[in-house]
Amino acid sequence: MNSNYLIFTRKFKEALELLRKACNIYEKIKQLKDTIESIEYEEKIKSMQTSMRLCIYNLSSTKDTILDEKAFTDSVKVEDIELTEKIEEIKKGVNKINEEDYSVKYHGIQIPIKNEKLRNDFEKLNELNSKIEKEKDIPKKVILFQDYFNRIEEMNRLVKKIKSEEGNQSSENFSKIYSNILGYIENLRLKKYIEKNLSYISDYSKDYNNIESINNLFEKDNFKPKAKPQEMMKLYDNLKEYQSQLINLEKDNPEQSYIIELNYREKIYTLSKIFYVGLFYVLNKKNNEAYTIMFYTIDKIKEANDFYEQHHLSNVSQLKELKNQIDNMEKLAIFVINICFAKMQLNKDKDKKKEDKDKKKEEKKEKKEEKKEKNKEDKKENKEKDKKDKKIKYTPYLVDLMKKENVILTKEQYEDLQEYITLSYEDYLEGFKNQNFDGYTHIMQIPMNTQLLEPKPIVYDLTFEKLEYPDLSQKVKGESKSLMGRAFGYFFGK
Repeated sequence: MNSNYLIFTRKFKEALELLRKACNIYEKIKQLKDTIESIEYEEKIKSMQTSMRLCIYNLSSTKDTILDEKAFTDSVKVEDIELTEKIEEIKKGVNKINEEDYSVKYHGIQIPIKNEKLRNDFEKLNELNSKIEKEKDIPKKVILFQDYFNRIEEMNRLVKKIKSEEGNQSSENFSKIYSNILGYIENLRLKKYIEKNLSYISDYSKDYNNIESINNLFEKDNFKPKAKPQEMMKLYDNLKEYQSQLINLEKDNPEQSYIIELNYREKIYTLSKIFYVGLFYVLNKKNNEAYTIMFYTIDKIKEANDFYEQHHLSNVSQLKELKNQIDNMEKLAIFVINICFAKMQLNKDKDKKKEDKDKKKEEKKEKKEEKKEKNKEDKKENKEKDKKDKKIKYTPYLVDLMKKENVILTKEQYEDLQEYITLSYEDYLEGFKNQNFDGYTHIMQIPMNTQLLEPKPIVYDLTFEKLEYPDLSQKVKGESKSLMGRAFGYFFGK
């Protein structure tokens, strides 16, 4: 208040001294308070710094002079030794009082956890985390992971409930604090999901992390790893998804080195998935595809190594083991490329021999078909010839016997009869002389030989005069046939 009055009366030097002292006091007090109160003191300090800039501007030799940020900082931060000592004594006392307080650090901010139930949940979460780190058996570890995720869900619900109940009566800073707590819990959840997938990968990748195992993929048809390459691809897909969510969550983190580390891990998960895509093709005997994919994997490994060198990640101890895994993966990829190339060359020779063999087989088949077609045509010609030979010339003798009006035939049937049933007079006489027709199976005697029939019993119709019989003359006339008609019926079964 005094400084504001001095500024109003244009006593800028005295006002600056008071503002500087107040600013130092607030700065020290802020260090003793929790996150919510420290934010309030930060806002007060910023307000005073605005007034201090006004005083410094008016104390400058000319109004055209503009102080840079360093000059302002040097003029504002003047150490008060007596004040510093008093604050340090108070700080020690406060630290002793707050020894039992629980807090978490998120994005460089220390967040106090004052809710007793939430504090207990965080402690149980830490206990579960310790058990997970110690457990080596995968099935038991999975159960612990599930307990951890269930605890995370309960904590999420609890924080949202506290925020909704107390948020309406609290300041905007209160809401920000609980948003940070929710962000911290989500951060723990994503990290633990990543750790779970890495546990599976660490166990399953033992079947793929040496040359002997990779060679088994090529040579043994009954090779059965714990997890197939496609299952490893799915695990790395999960890792990429969780890693991407974690990077998005940490975008406001002031520690840029941590963001770089997360991006490097994402690159590693991506190229690892590509590596297992190549192994999938190896397992399915698709050497051409495996050859191409492994070359692409090596390109991605080179990109990751460039990123590693560019950002000096060799100083990060947590990444050294990951870097060793990638170096080993590069050796395995080169081995796969060499084996695939050799098999491709071998298959190329086999394919050529098979192609030549198939070509000869096709030519042989074509010749066989041609021969078969030719035989078929010859057979048809012979059949036509035999048919022609079996025919005998059409003579006027038969024309006289075979008149159209005496044969009950259609026009087409009559023409067929003329074409196929022709008999010379000489053949007829010869056939007539040889009644048994031996050796003349294709010749039929016209007219037919007559044979005597035994008489039927004589039946007297004593009722002739009394019964009126129907007139059958028209029916008999319609059914009657000529000699040639009967001969045709006998020959053709009509």
